[in-house]
Amino acid sequence: MPAPTRRANRVNCGGGSAPPGTHVAGAGRDRARPARAARSVASSAPTTKRPPRYLQQTRTAAGGVLDQWLAEVAAKQLRPSIYTGYETNVRLHIKPLIGSKKLAKLTARDVRQMIETLRAKPLSRGIGIMSDRAVQYVHATLRAALEQACREELISRNVAKLVQSNVRDAGQHEPYSVDESKRLLIHAQRHRLHALWVLLVMLGIRRGEVLALRWTDADLDAGTVAVLGSLQRVGPSLQRVPTKTRGSVRTIPLPTPCV
Repeated sequence: MPAPTRRANRVNCGGGSAPPGTHVAGAGRDRARPARAARSVASSAPTTKRPPRYLQQTRTAAGGVLDQWLAEVAAKQLRPSIYTGYETNVRLHIKPLIGSKKLAKLTARDVRQMIETLRAKPLSRGIGIMSDRAVQYVHATLRAALEQACREELISRNVAKLVQSNVRDAGQHEPYSVDESKRLLIHAQRHRLHALWVLLVMLGIRRGEVLALRWTDADLDAGTVAVLGSLQRVGPSLQRVPTKTRGSVRTIPLPTPCV
């Protein structure tokens, strides 16, 4: 049977015609059939879902990601002294051991083996091996870098968090007694840094904070000194940087021997 066609306001059904407005069985269904078929094909077509970003990084080496983290994140967000320590750890300790491994395939076992290797690593001076504190610092550097990689969806988890690097047999450091402190200051009287030793012993502030003190920080009339910064080695030079924390900025009364 020929398909119905509309001509001159009448519907031609092949054998006759019907006046306008007259319902012709099957005519509407025939016109809607191509649209329904198109929708069916579209709905049944397979959709391409983009895989997580970390699945696209299977060929990226860990060393390259560490360098990128240092340049784009650490150098801009961390204090210069901390960045220098992180950069040294990456360059001397992390990259030589795991830098060539694929980032997405890095495992907790790789990190554990790195830590064990570092604990037996001789010092550059040739005397002794790396301390547990130094190894912990290297581990913390790697952990911070991988945490940033997780935030940027380069990896699905931070494997460095799964590994412990505890300090073995941490010794207790006993502070000097009053008599020992007195003997130290007596022996340091003729030393060119005698004033430094007096401040260290009597004020108990950090070495970098003492080295960063200026005459403008001291008020001898009021008998106080303001701790406003710290002297840190950044690369080949020494720089005056902010104190370690905001709470470290303080004004301290000076004992009589210090004035």
